[in-house]
Amino acid sequence: MTGPPDSNTAVDPPFDQARYLPESIGVIIHNAHNLQGQKDALVWTRRVENALQQNDLQDLIDSSIPRPSKESPKYALWRKYSKLVKGWLFTTLSDHIVKELRYSKTTYEYADEFYKAILTTATGGLRDLDDRASFGEDKLTLEAPYREIMVVLEQVYQDMPSLCENYFCKDMTDATASDFISLCGKIKTLAPDRKKHSTLGKKNIKASTQTSWLNLEKPNDKLSEKHVAKRNEPPQTVSVEEWVKDWVASPSQKTESGKCAFCKFPGHGAADCYYLNISNRPNGWKPRRALWCYQP
Repeated sequence: MTGPPDSNTAVDPPFDQARYLPESIGVIIHNAHNLQGQKDALVWTRRVENALQQNDLQDLIDSSIPRPSKESPKYALWRKYSKLVKGWLFTTLSDHIVKELRYSKTTYEYADEFYKAILTTATGGLRDLDDRASFGEDKLTLEAPYREIMVVLEQVYQDMPSLCENYFCKDMTDATASDFISLCGKIKTLAPDRKKHSTLGKKNIKASTQTSWLNLEKPNDKLSEKHVAKRNEPPQTVSVEEWVKDWVASPSQKTESGKCAFCKFPGHGAADCYYLNISNRPNGWKPRRALWCYQP
């Protein structure tokens, strides 16, 4: 027969928000931070967590940890603490955040749901505040607007080739917030410059009927002779055929985010990429200027 459990054997508490609650309810929580919005949400979160950890109350705002059942001996204590923390969280909010929460017309009874609602309101629904901290340097975040501006640059390429080529050659895998901000600044000044050049072209239209206003079509034009490096262009020591063969047979067909390892677009791997595989190219398809394309 099995005897009674050893009284000296430690028994782990149930995995719920009440597992580490202090027995005394007379806990004083120091103010953490007055939350204003997105810009200081990360700071607010860290200070709230630190303040609650000093009193073993941090689990009360973690919605991933289950609440104790009503049959739990600590349920009443958990309920008091949860409402206490919810009230304390309210004192750390700015008037702006409070108004936003009231607009939702949702009642929050316990700390975990109220904490989650605060973060959703302050960050606009961003799931991870650490993502907000790294938002400006996240290449996946920057890629979509960056590529949209690439389309704009392609439209004005003939007017300002030097500026456009400078950004066509940039690799999106290395793009950061500074690249994006710099590019936005260039685009901002692009419109008046293009208007000036367009006016110049109209005044000299008779003298430039066979060439553009920059004379890019002249054989001796230095701009046309200058080679502009493209992304994923084969080195001079490797033949074009060997370069394509290596890419097609590469074990790394896609990036970690599931995009083509060569062109960085989703939906296919390097072996099926239009830039490398001629047989896959649809009629009318045109490659981007900034990316090297196999032309046998």
